[in-house]
Amino acid sequence: MKDHPILFNGEMDRAILDGRKTQTRRICTQPEVLNEANFGFPVGQYTKAVNAKGNLWAFQTDRWRPDKNSAYRQVTSKVFKCPYGVPVDLLWPREPFRINNWDSNLQRVIGTYTRDGRGFNCRLTDQERDKWLKWKKPYSGKSSLFMFKSLARLWLRVKSVRVEPVQEISEADAIAEGVKDVIRFGESGYEYYPSMGISKEAAHAHRCSTVCKTARRSFQSLWDSINAKPKPRYAKKEIIYYESYPWEAIRETRDHRGKPWHVYGNPHVFATEFERHDK
Repeated sequence: MKDHPILFNGEMDRAILDGRKTQTRRICTQPEVLNEANFGFPVGQYTKAVNAKGNLWAFQTDRWRPDKNSAYRQVTSKVFKCPYGVPVDLLWPREPFRINNWDSNLQRVIGTYTRDGRGFNCRLTDQERDKWLKWKKPYSGKSSLFMFKSLARLWLRVKSVRVEPVQEISEADAIAEGVKDVIRFGESGYEYYPSMGISKEAAHAHRCSTVCKTARRSFQSLWDSINAKPKPRYAKKEIIYYESYPWEAIRETRDHRGKPWHVYGNPHVFATEFERHDK
C-alpha cells in the first residue's frame, strides 16, 4: 500500500469533509500524445483504455498484429501511469496552511489550515522540520503545494480507478463528485460554477440567477471552470505551448499569444472512487 498527494480546491475539500464527495476525475495522458511516438494509428482507432498492470494503463485499438511468438494480439499504445495509485492505496489532500509556533519541548508545530481556520498540532519528520526551518519566512502562510504529509488531516482510501472520457459520467457519479444542491429564488437544482477569469461581480450575478437542472450539467460547469482555460507548458522556463481540456468534444490546435494551443475536448480521465480513512 502506497500513499499519494492530491490537490482539491476549497469547495471540494469542504465537500469531502461534509461527506458529499466520494469521486474525483483527473486528466490522464491523451491518445494523441501517445500516438506521436507510437504505431501511427488514427486516434479514433483507440477504442478503450485497459489496465496493463497495477497503476499502468494503455489505450487499445481494434487492430491485431503478430508478436514474436507468431501469435496475434491487439495493438495498444505505450503505457501511462496513474499518479493516484490502485485500490487500497491512500490519498492525502494538500491544503494551504500556516505554521504559527514551534514547541521545542514537544518537538511539534502549531498552526492553522487557512481555508477554514482550524488548528493543528503535529510532529514533523526530521526531513520535514529541516526543510521548514530553511524557509525564508517559516511562519508565513503557504500554498497547498508546500504542505507536509505530517500535516494532512484527510486520508482517503482508493476503492476503484478506471479510465474513460469525461462525458461518460453518470448522474449518480456527478452527485458523488460533490456538486452542491441549491434552492435559489424558489428554483431547486444544483450549483452552477462560473468559468475562471470572470469578475467577482459577474460570477455572483451568474450564480444567483442560474441553477442547473441536473448534477451532470452542474459537474460540466465545474469541469470547465477548472480545465477549459488555456494553461501554459514550459521548457527551460519558456512557454512552449498551451493546452486545455474542456467538456465539449473538440480536438483542435488554436493560436494563443503567439503559441500553439492544443485543445483536447472530452478528454480521457482517471475516474477515481474513494472513501474516508482514519489513519
